[in-house]
Amino acid sequence: METVRHSDVIVVGLGTAGAATCMELARRGDTVLGLDAFEPPHNAASHHGESRSIRRAYMESTAYVPMAMRSWDLWRKLERDSGGNLLVETGNLTIGPPDSPAVGGFLKSARAYDIPFEHLSAADIRTRWPQLNPPKSYIAGLETKAGILFPELAVQTLLTEAKRAGARLHVNEPVLRWEEQGDVVLVHTPVARYETGRLLLAAGARNKQLVGRLGGALTIKRVAGLLGCAAPREKLPYRLFSGEFLADYGSSTRWTHVEYRGLRASLHPVRRDG
Repeated sequence: METVRHSDVIVVGLGTAGAATCMELARRGDTVLGLDAFEPPHNAASHHGESRSIRRAYMESTAYVPMAMRSWDLWRKLERDSGGNLLVETGNLTIGPPDSPAVGGFLKSARAYDIPFEHLSAADIRTRWPQLNPPKSYIAGLETKAGILFPELAVQTLLTEAKRAGARLHVNEPVLRWEEQGDVVLVHTPVARYETGRLLLAAGARNKQLVGRLGGALTIKRVAGLLGCAAPREKLPYRLFSGEFLADYGSSTRWTHVEYRGLRASLHPVRRDG
């Protein structure tokens, strides 16, 4: 098998993380080789689909906020560099009981980092968005500088900018295995054997095959989900915002379709030990 010339960095997986890494390292002057088993963007990865939400006042933890704020700035910079439209500001509405983790986490993050937001009552919500029908006791935080990203277009743009910066990108070329030889890492594909000083694995679901030799440092947990479609109602049912619903299913996320009229809902099951 042919051994191809040395690269400073080899990135395995050219989805969002891998493509962004290739672009940034190539811009910094590294010689970069990117490898992917398919041809991104594609439907066999987590970047597949119409849209992804982006927000800065993270309800999950204040630890995410600096990264989210930096991410927002970098997406806007990528738009300027490429001339594309990757992000649409729609605002983000976090609704729930005043003592709920979602609302409490949102308010904590927004206040900790001086992120502008509006504090709304249930009556305010129903007035501004008649299709929403939360219980009277619920409140909401509206972050205006939030919105949606177009993930497949984002990946394609990152790859285009990576190539423009000098990265070599090989698609439809899966990595079979890799091995260390002193200070060199050898990466084997059906086409060639590549040499590098640094190997970055961003292969998504295929990471399990590639990092198995690391002794189980990473654990992958399967979470089953359901996909369904129903005709929209004039107003969202009360139960979508009820305490009983949250007790049964955990938190949920809803956002509008960009291309089609309608609403998408995502459930986040309650996590229990044991």
